[in-house]
Amino acid sequence: AAAASSWASTTALSFDGTNDHVTTGTDDTVASKTYVWWMKATQTSDNKAIFSHDDSGGVKGGIYLNHFSVYELSRVYFYYNNSKARQWEDTSAQDDGSWHHWALYIDVSDVRNAKLYVDGSEITVAHTSGTTSGLPTSWDPLKIGFGNSNYAAFILSEFAIFDGDKTGSVGTYYNSGTPWDMTGEDDLDLYYIFEEGTGTSVADSSTNDNAGTLVNSPTWVTDAP
Repeated sequence: AAAASSWASTTALSFDGTNDHVTTGTDDTVASKTYVWWMKATQTSDNKAIFSHDDSGGVKGGIYLNHFSVYELSRVYFYYNNSKARQWEDTSAQDDGSWHHWALYIDVSDVRNAKLYVDGSEITVAHTSGTTSGLPTSWDPLKIGFGNSNYAAFILSEFAIFDGDKTGSVGTYYNSGTPWDMTGEDDLDLYYIFEEGTGTSVADSSTNDNAGTLVNSPTWVTDAP
């Protein structure tokens, strides 16, 4: 990877859990991805999306807080459809109101290979369904704060997408709780620093120039890890 350094951003984007979100033009046409982000969440109601490749309520790929059903009580949940899903054991990071570092790896060839990390540590898998077939390699464009007609309440900073499995770098990106500047890292597909502090768009600090558009006014806040 290119040289990087620890640093501290000063602003973040707050989502109210009602209808605000960020739209992008990025999709998952390049097979598997690793998603890395910092988040402060107080979301206690169930099945609320952090982000997804879901369009107008159609079920595609997304990750949700406090998933609830007979078998998946209060678990973080990656969901493609009813036959392809993966749940992890409950973690207080999803609703304790503190900043935490998250990393999610999704292998489109087999949902069993999905991995979730919080604050540099891998979370134990609770349940997996759909273990015999892969996920699609072409999804709808990414939306942050929305999935399957559900919106989550949280504050977001330092959101990045990498091509391939970058979980070997999770410890570096967590950096003992100090945000790590991922600009110039290998395989970086999208990187929103949320340093604007104002306006209706978010710049992409990767080389792909894929700006995000704020929908229904997510709020800029002076609050960051």
